[in-house]
Amino acid sequence: PFRIVASGRLSHEKDQITLIKAISRCRHAKYIELIICGTGPLQHYLRFRADRLLERKAQIGFHKNAEMPALLRSCDLFVHPSIVDIESLSVIEGMASGLVPVIASAELSAASQFALLDESLFPARDAAMLARRIDWWIDHPHELAVWGGLYAEHAKADYSVEASVAKFVAMEREAIADAKDVLAKKGATYQNVYFDSSSAAGTFTSNIFAFPTTYVVDRNGNIVGEPIVGAITEKNQAETLQSLIDQAIAADAG
Repeated sequence: PFRIVASGRLSHEKDQITLIKAISRCRHAKYIELIICGTGPLQHYLRFRADRLLERKAQIGFHKNAEMPALLRSCDLFVHPSIVDIESLSVIEGMASGLVPVIASAELSAASQFALLDESLFPARDAAMLARRIDWWIDHPHELAVWGGLYAEHAKADYSVEASVAKFVAMEREAIADAKDVLAKKGATYQNVYFDSSSAAGTFTSNIFAFPTTYVVDRNGNIVGEPIVGAITEKNQAETLQSLIDQAIAADAG
């Protein structure tokens, strides 16, 4: 059989029903074995629809993390029909295992960025187009093997832990350089403050667990009011901060 795998929560936003419908429309439907890895509220529904629509028995349910690498390597194609995604880690895992992905192009999903060619994309919820994509890859085994290798190389080069850390460090350095450039153009200076861990200040700061946390301190070292936890992004937070600053200034003037 030609084994197609999908991975994700069994829920409406992951849209596995489109994959089941697409396989039922494929010219090669009788040769396709479907595996959907995951748990969720639609598990019984998806199993029922798969039993009704597919010629081969589908496997739909939970798989342990330790089993996933071998399972992915045993398959031929990875399909990601989800219409809502943030990180789409399952697609990266499939690519790293040497599988060509076929990914839904959806406004609320970031997964389509992983596609390296048009045959790896289909419009979200379009079962007919997904069926054509699946048939195309089955009809082109050489391209499937070549692109599987290219996707594996792409995952390692761009999305491995090492590559991700390197990109994050580069981003941070660029942000720091940009900030220094802005400060230099404005003629502003700043100094990083470090407290010895055994000092009173060091003990105080070691008990701060949320970042950023804003304290207003007056000239005499007294904390004014309560700290503001988290980024100051709302108008009421800015007003609270300004009120604390005004209190500190007024105390100093008095």
